[in-house]
Amino acid sequence: MTDSQVTCNLLYQLGISPHYKGFFHTAYAVSLCMEQRDRLLLVTK
Repeated sequence: MTDSQVTCNLLYQLGISPHYKGFFHTAYAVSLCMEQRDRLLLVTK
């Protein structure tokens, strides 16, 4: 499985389905934070 598949599966297990708007944006943001945890400190809004 690729990182994006793992992230999408994790979100799906948490009850967030791909039918929600922003699902793939959220999955991408989570995968970026998994690569480099310091990115969480850069979130402002």
